[in-house]
Amino acid sequence: MCHPASNLLFSLLLFFSSTGSGGVLFGQALDHPLYELEARLKKGDQYALFEVAHYFDSQAPISLFFCSNPWVTTEAYVAKKMVKESCQFKPEEFIITDSTTGRQFFDFLSLYHQQLLFFKMASCFMLQAPEKWEIRFDLRKISSLKKEEIEDRIEELLDLEWIKQSQVEALIARKDPKALLAITAELFTHRRDNDRFKSPEPYLQLVHWLTGMEIGVENEHGKMSWVDDYYFDDKSRFNLWVFFAKHYQQFEWNEQESKFINPQLLIRSLDKEEYLFQLLSNENDSLAMDAFIQLSSCSPQKVKLAASEYFDFSMVKNDFIPVFPCAFITKLAELTAYCRDHGIDYKGAALLQKKIALLGTELPVNEMVKLENDLIQGLNLEEITVLEYWALVYESRWQLGKSTKRILNEFYQKNWQQILAQPKHLDLYLKKANLLYQLTYQGFYNDYRGRFSPITAEESKALNNHSTQDIEVKAEIELLLGHKKH
Repeated sequence: MCHPASNLLFSLLLFFSSTGSGGVLFGQALDHPLYELEARLKKGDQYALFEVAHYFDSQAPISLFFCSNPWVTTEAYVAKKMVKESCQFKPEEFIITDSTTGRQFFDFLSLYHQQLLFFKMASCFMLQAPEKWEIRFDLRKISSLKKEEIEDRIEELLDLEWIKQSQVEALIARKDPKALLAITAELFTHRRDNDRFKSPEPYLQLVHWLTGMEIGVENEHGKMSWVDDYYFDDKSRFNLWVFFAKHYQQFEWNEQESKFINPQLLIRSLDKEEYLFQLLSNENDSLAMDAFIQLSSCSPQKVKLAASEYFDFSMVKNDFIPVFPCAFITKLAELTAYCRDHGIDYKGAALLQKKIALLGTELPVNEMVKLENDLIQGLNLEEITVLEYWALVYESRWQLGKSTKRILNEFYQKNWQQILAQPKHLDLYLKKANLLYQLTYQGFYNDYRGRFSPITAEESKALNNHSTQDIEVKAEIELLLGHKKH
């Protein structure tokens, strides 16, 4: 999905990179008993689970390090975290929460310890084998673009140390479908904090290369997970392993296509929006920009669904598309859909597009001011959305954003009375105010609400009298009139 907690993500990345791949997360004292228990849990020592239960009620302090700064928590928190990382139980079997007591977990273990299974491949305790779990999944063909990217680095992938040290290399050489199970089990084993941020990409690319398909599985929020959730979401990693535990034996190697094929599974083609989103991260600026422009006019629902596979920082590999592509493209798609529904031109004539493009160049100051003034005087209410649309598309062009801010401020001041008097234009303005405020980044798109502050009697009257069927416009009116909080 498009993840909004970008700052948190950045902090987490700094934190985990500072611990190192073999670093220890918990405590200042490396001889704390919980460390020994964690090591035993990884090896499948069932008795270690009983011993960890004794810490579930302990409020004794223990330090976790965040960006080299100690964060003091409790032994209970650490113990429960260790168990969550070491066990996979169904909700109806057992759920560990902040309020779970040591006695509750101890009683559960006492009742079911004879049924408890340990799967060395995934370093995981379970009551039922993974192939007996029911999961939701979606299968789609790998795009030619992704296929080419993987083939360009397949020798590098097959030469990775973990492949050589595990059974994966031999399984691939024998064309044994168990390789798919082993690769996804390896990915799942990196769920613990000191391993979590090892990139999942090599594991996923190997699966894509060996099967010619991408597998979507449910994440911890019950939504379909394809790409970036594998960085953060243990449920995604677990469900991918479960998928192959249930199906790997049905795969057979096809010499002609050089991949494993499972005739019992239905694999769909990529939707247009899914394919275009994959192009956004292409290093070719023109390809990425063209995909962004196409997406801006696609169905908002389909764009939002495709965007849910990604988070912004994982995508930007070129200098043309906005720095926050998921956020921008979902709002742009909503805006263009509104424009199409209401007969509003947002792409504009060739001459106007040319002038807007010039705003993003390094013109001499006097020429830039003249161009801005010409647009302030020449644009009308039927054309202003064209400038706003292209300025959002080319948000990464700093000069274009700067000029757009000045043009819009003076244009709206000049035409404000007309907007208040004409329902079509007031509705459109309020729609922009609602959609673009949600971007929450610095830019001209933050100014729409501010033009009503402080609200005048004339503006209040226009808003109170305005009739609209658009839910977001209604919400914006309530907010501006003070009937609803930000």
